[in-house]
Amino acid sequence: MLTITKQQAGQFILTKQGLIGSYRFAGKEGAYSFVRQAGCIQFDPVDVCGKNAELTLQSRVKGVKKSMLWELLYEDRKLVDYVDKELSIWPVEDWPYFSSFRERSLRMSDTFEGLQELKDEAVAYIREHGPVCSDTLPIEGGSIVFHGLTIRVFLYSEGVRSYIFLNTFTK
Repeated sequence: MLTITKQQAGQFILTKQGLIGSYRFAGKEGAYSFVRQAGCIQFDPVDVCGKNAELTLQSRVKGVKKSMLWELLYEDRKLVDYVDKELSIWPVEDWPYFSSFRERSLRMSDTFEGLQELKDEAVAYIREHGPVCSDTLPIEGGSIVFHGLTIRVFLYSEGVRSYIFLNTFTK
């Protein structure tokens, strides 16, 4: 059995998180690499002095810019903003591991009044135009009030199946 001190444990955690020592990650590819090694980063769309995910990356990845996270999420599609206990950003290659959560979300979507009509319109649009974010869907009333928050609907079509994402992220 390996025995380490509290100080060594703390040093290890801070080093692994990229918070001490020289930068281990740099630029857009470094941002992607950090998220991969961390597993996920918290996604909170509230922007008081910067969004949490952006601040997390800026403190650990040399030369990262806010636009790089946007590109990794919505242009390169190497990262996904979805739920992992809370809203999170994680590598798209982890998508298969969340299938049970997506299936449960699909079943739960039937409990939102009016959602089926929105879903039908959105799925038809996605089939014609490919994956889109909710703010680009030409659908009237494409939002839902849930626990006092207004959230937009995002759908992802996978073959004949479509999944609903509740999304508040804005560029």
